[in-house]
Amino acid sequence: MGSMGVVEQHILEVIEEGRPGFCGDYISSKTLNDLLKEIKYDTKISPQKRLSMLQSLGYERHPGLNKGRVDNPIMAEGGKSVLYFRGDVSHWMTAAQIKDDYERKQGYVSRTGLSVVPS
Repeated sequence: MGSMGVVEQHILEVIEEGRPGFCGDYISSKTLNDLLKEIKYDTKISPQKRLSMLQSLGYERHPGLNKGRVDNPIMAEGGKSVLYFRGDVSHWMTAAQIKDDYERKQGYVSRTGLSVVPS
């Protein structure tokens, strides 16, 4: 891997921080877009470039979802995000289970399934 760009460095930093949307080997398209806005790169990086950046960090669109997109909105993010995942996906999960796993690992829901996001 060559030298890492500014955006990749910011992504790795928020992963280290444990920022919701970047936890548990997941990255959400919505929270990635929020990060890019925060660092003023949102209009400079096309969706295809975002994918290749994430791939350079070891992430792919979650193979258990259609083009990586969840079927139902993630309430804490206000929409149907594309989930990127890094790691072993050899165990089979439904789309609903993937969404639940993502939300739990971000701290959006408690282990009992109750929302912890203020309404």
